[in-house]
Amino acid sequence: MMTVYVFSAQLHALFDLVETKGAFLLPTLGKTKEQFFAYGQKMIFNSLAKEPLR
Repeated sequence: MMTVYVFSAQLHALFDLVETKGAFLLPTLGKTKEQFFAYGQKMIFNSLAKEPLR
């Protein structure tokens, strides 16, 4: 259950980042919102899926 909360919090932070800094970040990175979100979601999921904490 904690993983769900962490994943949700990280996604929320990703959305906030695009809302507050997207006008600068997206053109600088040469990405659309959709591309940025897809990459961010993949990175978050991969970081959580690596190895469970004990």
